[in-house]
Amino acid sequence: MHREMIGSVDEILAELDDPQHPRVEGWPTIPSPEDADYPVPPPFVIPGDSGTTNAIGNAKTATAFDRIRAWESRYTNPAELRLLTLRRLGAGIEYGIHNQMHLRWSAEIPSYRPVQVDFDVDPQWDDSGYNWLADTYSAHVNPIFWKLHGWVDARIDDWMAANELTGPVPWSFDPPWSGPAGHHHHHPVMRLALRAQPGNTEAEALRSRLTAMESTVEDLKQAGISEPVRFAVHEDI
Repeated sequence: MHREMIGSVDEILAELDDPQHPRVEGWPTIPSPEDADYPVPPPFVIPGDSGTTNAIGNAKTATAFDRIRAWESRYTNPAELRLLTLRRLGAGIEYGIHNQMHLRWSAEIPSYRPVQVDFDVDPQWDDSGYNWLADTYSAHVNPIFWKLHGWVDARIDDWMAANELTGPVPWSFDPPWSGPAGHHHHHPVMRLALRAQPGNTEAEALRSRLTAMESTVEDLKQAGISEPVRFAVHEDI
């Protein structure tokens, strides 16, 4: 899903033809605590949420950075990558170094969106000024998100090279699930949103996709599934 997202953003950036932003470019290596360009914001307290407060505080420590460096070493080592299936690599990155980086570079903001048990989100949180990196609803608005995810995306290429594979990435299922599939499943939502005008084909395709997504949310509610915990980190992943 993340690779498809970055690919869609790269297509939009190519159309914009801005030489300063030709494509999503991740960190070549994860910034150290001394990095002046990407400083780690200080820890802070989230009122009424001691669990997330503690997780963010822990992610900003020297111990956490040592763990990040160890993960980075593992996931850039061809010998290690040859021992991992792509599925295992994805799970290890997602629930370890990826989630840790989201928490590590999150910063204090005036207010925080509460986790919803029923997936209902107040429209006030749709303001682009709400770009908190520790919230899955808003993280993609934060510039650090793209540096972080560019680094993650490059690990797929490392895995392919380590295993001497070329061509399409051999995902565990085909096609990879990236949202409710309908008649317009081949159209990325954000591209449709940029091109949609009242009555045109893109608007109809966008409406179809949004309807399918809303249906999926309703199915999740009926199944009693709530929002996941914010960026849980498994240190032994």
